[in-house]
Amino acid sequence: MTSNLDEVLADGYKRSVALKDNDFQSHSDRLRIGQPDEFDVDIVIRLPASDLFIEKYSPGFVRLRTGSEFSGMCSNDDHNIKQHERLINFAKHHSILTQKTFHLSIRDRDYAHAHREGRAQLPMSVDLVPALEFTEDKWPHDDRCYRQIPAHCRVGSWLVVPKGTSGSSPQDPQRIWRVSLHAQEKRLIHGTRHLRQAIRLTKKVRDTLELNEIASYYIKTLFLWEFKKRKCEFWSKRVGFIFNIMVRKLYEAVCVRKIPFFWNPRHNLIGHVHPQLLHNYELRLKNLVDTLEEAETRPREVAKFF
Repeated sequence: MTSNLDEVLADGYKRSVALKDNDFQSHSDRLRIGQPDEFDVDIVIRLPASDLFIEKYSPGFVRLRTGSEFSGMCSNDDHNIKQHERLINFAKHHSILTQKTFHLSIRDRDYAHAHREGRAQLPMSVDLVPALEFTEDKWPHDDRCYRQIPAHCRVGSWLVVPKGTSGSSPQDPQRIWRVSLHAQEKRLIHGTRHLRQAIRLTKKVRDTLELNEIASYYIKTLFLWEFKKRKCEFWSKRVGFIFNIMVRKLYEAVCVRKIPFFWNPRHNLIGHVHPQLLHNYELRLKNLVDTLEEAETRPREVAKFF
């Protein structure tokens, strides 16, 4: 592919993806595209671990079981910690009301930086996400299905956040927590020259094609898998070259109806999406893939996807 494709992508990136001078980044991994008006703020709750036990539920998900010390957070019958509205109230009151009182540590984790003075006010949506924190020695080291945290990515802790699985029973969703390692992932992709730009471009064409069930994290996951397969020099190649490869990776993943979770590949991130909808996505992506194949002679055709 000629550099003309890179020129088209650079123009599309500047017009539709890159933050404007007065904008600020609302996500700590700096992968957000579009208006920075939505925030997910982790309310990180650190609990004494002596009476708290992690039970594997399904790949990528856990249940939390505890003794009587945390009975105020649990169901009355089985001592499973539930995703109760009280967790949000914990954040509001900065304390946990159980048999003991534990103070919360709430950290902004660089989710937002101050915007320039004089900027017009912008409506914002902030989702408070209660997250329970565990030290990395609590990671399921004994389960060979879970990827072990690389030494250079360790930050001392990992999180679980409220998220029921698609196959859970009516009673289960309030008891199931999804593992989250965003801080480790941020370290993993640190210093990869064009990786973030390629992710943002891929997310933009996702939006253009209205692949609404392909969450941004699923696209990031494809890049994490590719990162593990490639040498560092790959991410210094032309953006057009990387973008072309990764769009095809997304297309292939949709074709086989599978994007494995990076930390436990037994969990299919798109396993819940209806097959007919994924078939529809496949056809839309095929149009983009075919256009990219002709980009050598008709690079401007790619511009319509931005």
